[in-house]
Amino acid sequence: MIEAIYSQQTPNFFFLNYSSNIEHIINLIFVPKEFIVPSVIQKRKPLSSNAKRYGWTGCNIVIGSIPNKGKIYTIKDAKPIEKSIVKSNIISIDFLRRNKRCRFKGMAK
Repeated sequence: MIEAIYSQQTPNFFFLNYSSNIEHIINLIFVPKEFIVPSVIQKRKPLSSNAKRYGWTGCNIVIGSIPNKGKIYTIKDAKPIEKSIVKSNIISIDFLRRNKRCRFKGMAK
């Protein structure tokens, strides 16, 4: 993931949180790629010697480290967010898409 960030090939993400019985969606959050920066990536331990892909190292995306502006809810607390609000929130961070250098400046909350 770090390589993807530095090569500017990070994808946009959707994070889904659903009820324990999988009956309904609680939260659906869109995180634009501009908010996936090295400080939100947590390296995991390499896979053990008995794993099929021994030595491979994955990562976690620490959602709590992403600034609130970078977490655009489409569903929040099991309630859909109005399309106009979602669109407005995406437009409000459009300056980051135009200025790619912002991605690596730490992005304080």
